[in-house]
Amino acid sequence: MVARGTGHGANIPPESPPKAPRQPTQIFSTQLDQAAVQRGCDESTLCDEVAERPSSEQVNPESTVVSPSHVAQSSPSRATQSSPSRATGVRQLFSVAGTYVRARPCASIILLLTTAHLALVWMLPVLPGQDLPQHLAYARILLDYHRPELSFQNYYDLPTAFQPYFVSHYLLAAFGRVVGLDAALRLLLSGYVIATLLAFQSLVAAIHRPRPVDLAWSTLLGSLIVWNPVLCMGFLEFLVAFPFILWGAALTIRCGDPGRTMRQIALLIACTAGAVSTHLVAAGCILLFALLHATFNPSGRRWSTALAAFATSAGAFGLWMRFGQTGVSGFAATANWADAFHDAQGFDFITRALRIQWYDPPTKLNYVLWTILGPFRPAVLAGTSLVFGAAIWAIKRSASGVADSDVDLVAARRTILSFAVVCWLTPWGLSVPSEVTFLNFRMFTVAFALGLAAVSPHWFRAARGRIALVLACAFALGHFAYRAAAFAGEARPVITLLRKARPLGPMLPLVYHDKSAHFGKTFRLTHYLPMYYTSKEGGINAQFWARYTEHLPIGYRQGKAFRTPPDWHPARFEPAHVAAFRYVVMQAATDEDSTENREAATRAEDTLGKLADRVECESGWCLYRVRDNGDSH
Repeated sequence: MVARGTGHGANIPPESPPKAPRQPTQIFSTQLDQAAVQRGCDESTLCDEVAERPSSEQVNPESTVVSPSHVAQSSPSRATQSSPSRATGVRQLFSVAGTYVRARPCASIILLLTTAHLALVWMLPVLPGQDLPQHLAYARILLDYHRPELSFQNYYDLPTAFQPYFVSHYLLAAFGRVVGLDAALRLLLSGYVIATLLAFQSLVAAIHRPRPVDLAWSTLLGSLIVWNPVLCMGFLEFLVAFPFILWGAALTIRCGDPGRTMRQIALLIACTAGAVSTHLVAAGCILLFALLHATFNPSGRRWSTALAAFATSAGAFGLWMRFGQTGVSGFAATANWADAFHDAQGFDFITRALRIQWYDPPTKLNYVLWTILGPFRPAVLAGTSLVFGAAIWAIKRSASGVADSDVDLVAARRTILSFAVVCWLTPWGLSVPSEVTFLNFRMFTVAFALGLAAVSPHWFRAARGRIALVLACAFALGHFAYRAAAFAGEARPVITLLRKARPLGPMLPLVYHDKSAHFGKTFRLTHYLPMYYTSKEGGINAQFWARYTEHLPIGYRQGKAFRTPPDWHPARFEPAHVAAFRYVVMQAATDEDSTENREAATRAEDTLGKLADRVECESGWCLYRVRDNGDSH
């Protein structure tokens, strides 16, 4: 007998025995690999490669379908069927996970890094952020203002209207009612981590246009911007708005293309409105990016995109003026343009009218180095620069000969470069219409994120480049985790002392050494640690930011402000300052501090020895209880 369609004389192969039904994990693994292969991965798109399986495991998709009758015949009876052991289930789980990792290595590493970032948020006993304790104090007062056993109602007034800068404080208070303030902070920062990484991925996709199912390896660079200098300064509200900036830049690029959709325009409007409603500087970054993109890459679509962003910002700002507060309404009353123009020699009338502070290039260079290499001391920066330099060398060497000539990519990079130049020329701060400081400092972080997103995925074509990228990201995260844990160790003694300030009463902090040994001197991380007396214990602290500028939410009640030395100048401490307080917490100066501070700390210690009793001292911190004031507060 001759086989059909083979011609005469063909040999008939022996009949093979029927195949046993494939296990569910084999079916899933085979379909997953085939789906990955069908994505059409190639070197130009740099999507995740799929490891080829042995030929014996190549199965036709139709053969993986098991008929019910076959299952019924091959399955053991209910009486003889035994449940699979736990070890078998674990092996199957690891098998499926291993298959996914082989099929999607880039996505797997991104997931692993995201998990590590979130673990750090939840595991650190004290998060590194200079101003963070102040923001937590706002949230604690909003949360427990009406509790009778606390003194918040006696000292503070709540805000009479809502404004954009209050968003993070009200979110913390709302979450705090359910899970507690500490967990609320970690929930908020977890949202920041996830949103930042997603926004960075969106920006990479907008610049490089990878296929929708692909994740470019350069997306891993987003891990380098999570623990940034802005976070270490504790600028919580700007952190909440940071993902809006990255999404806004991504949508600005997409809306400027011929294939833009109404959905993208609507998302850009929503993103810009969200930035206006969280932090005005963040909204300004989106507007600046849109304006630069239209200016240096002119087209009708890009100019209409910039116009849409500006119109949205103006509309959202107008709504805040109508139904809430903006925090900048004092513009007309505080900007004296006539006197500024009269006294100026030329264009410096702008500096005089807005009371602008400009910083010199070396200081700006410090900001840039902290942004790129991490917020650490110079000796540490030298070491991290060697590590990152080696990683860049390995990546560039593996990517030699690769060049990007896409017109849209060149346009995006031109916009990002111009944004970085504007950041360099931006002043440090201004006092009119409202006090805003560290402007260029914040914008350098935005520029760095934009620059990382513009790095070509082609740089990571070779395995050596990918390995160097993963190791660099792991090193950056691990190094920051080590420094942050060391700072938490520095903070532990004072937080322990604050718990011993019982019964609660007003506290005067005298911080003569407000720097961490593990972070740069500009990041005065220990300065506001005494504010945990308010956020953790519910006490009154003289360091509190009580609405000294218009955009802060909570102020002192009439006549309740304390007479204290200037916050950043404890050397001006006088014995008369002690009278209004029940407790004083003091951090001694060290050899690293100025001669003035060391001498002032010695005088303060002598004064407190006469006016107060020392409760306890630990690691340079001392808690004093003021004599004869126990019943007067």
